[in-house]
Amino acid sequence: MGTEMLNYDELRKCAEAGADPQAMIQYSAILLNDHENGSLSKAVDLIERANQLYPDNLEITERYAHLQGIQGYVFKQMDLYDPAYISYTKCINAIDMLKNRQYNPESVRKLEIESCIEYGEVAIKKRERDVALKMFKRTDVHMYPQAAVLTASIHYESLEKYAKYIVDDITILKSVLRENNWKCDAHKAAAYYLLSQFYANGVAGVLAPDINYAYECILRCSQIDTYLAEDELKKYSKSLFGKIKYRG
Repeated sequence: MGTEMLNYDELRKCAEAGADPQAMIQYSAILLNDHENGSLSKAVDLIERANQLYPDNLEITERYAHLQGIQGYVFKQMDLYDPAYISYTKCINAIDMLKNRQYNPESVRKLEIESCIEYGEVAIKKRERDVALKMFKRTDVHMYPQAAVLTASIHYESLEKYAKYIVDDITILKSVLRENNWKCDAHKAAAYYLLSQFYANGVAGVLAPDINYAYECILRCSQIDTYLAEDELKKYSKSLFGKIKYRG
């Protein structure tokens, strides 16, 4: 008998017994959406067991990746970064397995894009900057432009290590700033702030200072976030002839 023919109690018993992978997938969805008797943790526990029982079932692997991503996001929203990191690690490992098997590429890529930006932000909180950089590289900066901002921020904080990437960072920041899909004004302000820093100070052997452009960027930053730009704006002045000066 197919699982579509089972009533609720039969489906539950079949899933809890681990007797059928489809039953476990279906019942995990019920647990996730049943606010009275279910929960996210119960759904995750069930699908983790299914993943152990049926490691070659890629439909279960996809469901496992999806639920781990949801759990990671919930932990992240609660500022519980250690368990969030663990959940996202499991999520990405499952995504990699699906990609290696070329399973449902479009759906898996969408899940990867969404999960990698969140995982990268959690990795920053955990001071796992190299992990964060890898995740931001795997996401889509045009869908999540904050990935470009956070990548550039990490590079700027450790210029000795990452100076060679700054020109690419600048190119990407300028590109995403031309788009209108910023989900947070603070990220857009931070992008202008970073550009102002790059061009005000230059990067030895990589980028020459451009004070006029730096000033333009910090002005744009101030239009979005006055507080962020306030101290940096004080470093600029204009001469009687309109020349911009910078006291870094």
